[in-house]
Amino acid sequence: MTRVLRILTSIPLALMLYALLLFLGLISLFWNLVAMLIYPVIPTRPARALGRMTIAFAYRMFWWLASVTGMMRIDAACLDPMRNEPGVIFVANHPTMLDALLLVARLPRSACIMKADLMGNIFLGAGARLARYISNKSARMMVRLAVNDLRNGGQLVIFPEARAR
Repeated sequence: MTRVLRILTSIPLALMLYALLLFLGLISLFWNLVAMLIYPVIPTRPARALGRMTIAFAYRMFWWLASVTGMMRIDAACLDPMRNEPGVIFVANHPTMLDALLLVARLPRSACIMKADLMGNIFLGAGARLARYISNKSARMMVRLAVNDLRNGGQLVIFPEARAR
């Protein structure tokens, strides 16, 4: 009986979590459609700023909604003083994509170094290209673009993958 009650009480939580993830997916898909349309016509510098601010805003909305629904409690205020610091590199070894969303939400001027496969993802690709996020496809180009972004006052968010072999 206790097991049945536990399962029944977990159903609303699971539905809320799936609703949050659906919200995130729909926001990402919508923004990527917009980004795909404006990418060819907007100059690089404003595109980069618009792309990064929009992605950060969308992720902040996700975290706000997750907080007000009681699904997650996040306190990342310690990142706020770093928002306007130029030339900073943030390195996080993450087990999920949620910490990437959290860092980008709190650091709206940051560029991410992303897996090359994600740059073609329907939910992330066009927005990432508009924001001038950096692909890891070529190590030399990745370093060149990262240094250039940092020199222009940007911030860099890196998520190295440590895998056990």
